[in-house]
Amino acid sequence: MRIELEYLIDDLTREWYVFWFDDSMKTLWLDGYELQTKETKRHKYKTVKQYKRLSGRHELNNVPMNEVPLNDKIKNDAIAKFVSEIKVDYWFRD
Repeated sequence: MRIELEYLIDDLTREWYVFWFDDSMKTLWLDGYELQTKETKRHKYKTVKQYKRLSGRHELNNVPMNEVPLNDKIKNDAIAKFVSEIKVDYWFRD
C-alpha cells in the first residue's frame, strides 16, 4: 500500500512524500520525496530536489535519504492517512 502526502509550503512551492507499507515488518517506509517549485501560479511544478528509494532508476536523485525532512508531524500524518484507508468488513464468500 502506498501513502502519498502533499504539503504546500507557499503558492509556488510544495513537498511531496510517498510511503510504502511493508506488512511483514509492519512499517511505513519512506519511498520517495520531492521538493517542487514553479515560477508563477500559471506554470507547472518542476522537481528541484528528489529522493527515491530505488535511486538507480531515476536521473534526478540529489537528496540523500538522511537529508529528507522527515519530522514527527509528517510521520504522524502518514500514519493517520494509512489508518484512515483501512476498512473493516466481512470476508466475501462464494
